[in-house]
Amino acid sequence: MKSCLSKLILCIFSVLIILPACERQGNDAAADKMDGIVINEVSPSPGIGKEGWVELYNKSEHTIRLKGLRILLSTNEFIEEKVATLKEGEIKAGGFYLVSTEAVDFSLPFLRATFTELGIADADGYSLDVFTPSIDIGSTEKPADGGSYARLPDATGDWTLTATATPGSPNFKLVPHTLTSLVINEVCPSGKWIEIYNAAAFEQNLEYAMFTSPGNVLLCQVPAGVTIEAGGHLALDCEGEDANFSNFTFYDNTGSKKIVEFSASGLGTLSEDGAWCRLPDGTGAFRTTTSPTKGTTNIVESNSLTGLVINEVSLAGWVEVCNSSIEQINASGLVLKSGSTTVGTKGATSIPAGGKVVFDVAVTGNETFRLCGKDGTEVSTFSNGDVKKDSRTANASTSWSRLPDGTGNFYTVPTPTKGEANYGIEEGNTIAIWVRRSDAMTFDLEGLCKNGIGNIILHEWALKDNGTAKVNAICARAHQLGMRVHFWLQCFWWNDDIKWRLPVIDRSGSTPARYNQELFDEVIGRALGYMDLDIDGIHFDYIRFGGTASKHNWPEDGITGIGAITEFCRQANSRLKGKDPDIILSAALMGERGSQNAYGQDPAQMTQYIDVILPMAYISSYNYSQSVNVTVANWFADRCNDKQCWHGISTYNSNTQGLSKAELLRDCSNITSSRAHGIALFRYGLGDIPNLTGMFAR
Repeated sequence: MKSCLSKLILCIFSVLIILPACERQGNDAAADKMDGIVINEVSPSPGIGKEGWVELYNKSEHTIRLKGLRILLSTNEFIEEKVATLKEGEIKAGGFYLVSTEAVDFSLPFLRATFTELGIADADGYSLDVFTPSIDIGSTEKPADGGSYARLPDATGDWTLTATATPGSPNFKLVPHTLTSLVINEVCPSGKWIEIYNAAAFEQNLEYAMFTSPGNVLLCQVPAGVTIEAGGHLALDCEGEDANFSNFTFYDNTGSKKIVEFSASGLGTLSEDGAWCRLPDGTGAFRTTTSPTKGTTNIVESNSLTGLVINEVSLAGWVEVCNSSIEQINASGLVLKSGSTTVGTKGATSIPAGGKVVFDVAVTGNETFRLCGKDGTEVSTFSNGDVKKDSRTANASTSWSRLPDGTGNFYTVPTPTKGEANYGIEEGNTIAIWVRRSDAMTFDLEGLCKNGIGNIILHEWALKDNGTAKVNAICARAHQLGMRVHFWLQCFWWNDDIKWRLPVIDRSGSTPARYNQELFDEVIGRALGYMDLDIDGIHFDYIRFGGTASKHNWPEDGITGIGAITEFCRQANSRLKGKDPDIILSAALMGERGSQNAYGQDPAQMTQYIDVILPMAYISSYNYSQSVNVTVANWFADRCNDKQCWHGISTYNSNTQGLSKAELLRDCSNITSSRAHGIALFRYGLGDIPNLTGMFAR
C-alpha cells in the first residue's frame, strides 16, 4: 500500500514540475550520487510560530551533495501537496543534515503536524525514502512539544515516537537510568576527552547521559548501549573548538538530574598535552599530569623516594618494600642495608602506587634494616622494637606486617603476604561480625580476615545444623588466620512460639518473687557445653527483658529487673570462667541510652562480669544521625568500667537494603571519633563489607 501511494504522489509531483518519468530513467550515474540518503527524524511544527524540521541521514560511505534533492510533502488536503528543491548542502558518510524553512522555499510553517506523508527524491524524481506516520508508526498519536518521530537505531531501525528530539544528533528513546557513585576521574582539554570512573559495586547504564558546560552547551553525550562496569573507566571524546573543559556538569540521560560537577579552579595550569587526574585513581584529589591515561588507571611518576617504606619482614628470609604514596616512583638503585652492611640492591625499578618490591635476605629478628636510595639517603627503617608487643611468637610461618598495608604499625600476623598487600588480624582485634546459622558453612572467612574483621560471632545453631567436626574446622581455620570465634546464644527470647522467658519469677500471693534460677541454669548449661568446642568466647544475645523490666521489680523481696540481668551475668562469669579463665564473655545490649528500667541492662553493672558489651545502636533501627551515634557510643563506653565496648553497626538501611562499601565505611569510621573500643557489624550476608583493617588497632 505504501509503495503505491508513494508512486502516486511522485507521479503527480512529476507532472507538476515536468519530471521525465515516475520510475528511474536516463542518467543513472547522476542519480546514484544520492543513494543512501534516508529520512531519519521528523519533528512537525507543534504550534503557530514554531518551525518543524526533517533530519536526513547518509548511510553511504561517501559524502553526498544535496543540491537538487527534492522534499515531497502531503497534508490532509490532497491539493496541498508540495515539492521543494534544496539549493545547497552536503551530508557526510554517517552524518546528519537538518532540513528546515531556511533550506527550502516552503512558506512558514515548513512542516505542519497535520502532514500525512513525507518523501525525498533525487534530482531525477526517483524516490529515496518515504515516511507515512499512519503506516510507519501505526498510531494516531503525534509527538509532544520537544519530541519527534525517529528511527531507532538511526537510519535502519523502526519508526517510533520519542519525547526528546535530537536534531543533528543520534536518535534515542529516553529510558531514565538511576546513576550513582560516578566520579569525574580525568580531564584532558588538549585531547578533548573526559574520563568517568564507576565507584559503585555494580555495572551502570550510561546511555545518553551528557556533559554540558555553562550556558547549557553540550560537550558530549554517551552513545546508546554504553555501560560502565564496577571499578571501570570510560573516556568520552568531546566535539567543538570552543568546548569548555574547565567547568562542566555531568547529567543523567534526562538532562535534569545533576550527577557530578567539575571545576578546574585552583587545580593548577596544565602543560600543552597535560590533564587533570585523580590520585589515587577514582578516589583521590585532582593533580596535574603530563602523561594522561585515557580510559585506564591514573598514574603520575615521581623520582622522589618519599613514600617508600619497609612494609613486611619475615623470618623466612625476606624484606618487603611498599610504595605508600599516590605516585609511581622511579626507584632505580634502591639499597637495603642491615646496619651498615649492604644486603640487597635493585637495579632499574619503577614501583606503582601501592606496589611492592622484595629483597630476599637473611632475617634473624634482631637486626635493624635500613632502606636507602642509590646516593645513600635513608628512606625507611625497621627494627624488632617497632613491632607491637603481644603473645604471638614470630617464626618462618608468620611475618611482621604493617596494618593497614603501607601505613600502619607493625604486628606479628600468621598471614605473610610476600609481594602482595598486607592483611591480617592483630592480637586483640576489636572488630566483629554476626554470622547466622544459615551462613555458617558458606561465609567467606578469608575475605573477612582481609577486611580486618578479627571476631566471628557464630550462631549456636550452627552446631545443631552441622555438627561438632564442621564447627571445629571453622574455628581451626579462623585461628590459623589469627581470628577468634564467639558462640552466639539466645538467652531469654527464643522464637515466636516460646517468645520471652522471664528471668524473674513474680510474687504470687504470699510466695515471694525470685530470680529464675532454672532459666539461668539452662542458658549457662548450654554455654558450658559449647565450651568443649574450640571457641574463644560466649556471646549472650537477648540477655534482657522485652521492654518490661520495671514491671518485675519486687523491692520487698529484694528483686528487680536490673538485678536479674546483673545476677545472670555474675553467675555466668563464675561458672564459665571457672571452666576456662580465658573465655571471652560478651553481651548484646539495646542501643538506647538510659533504658535500664525497660530492658534491665545496666552496662555499668553488667561489665563487672562481662568482658565486652555490644550496644546494638543500629542507624537503620533508631535513625540516629552520625553525630548522635557517636554520642550514644560514648554513653555506653563511659559505663564500661575497665571493660570494652564494641559499637553495633547495621550493614543495611531502614528498608533492609544492604549498604555499599562507601556507606558502611562512613558509619564505621564515624565511630572511631568516639570512645568505643571497636565495632560489631550486623550482619554477614547484607551489605558490602569495606576494608576495616587497623581501624581500632592499638
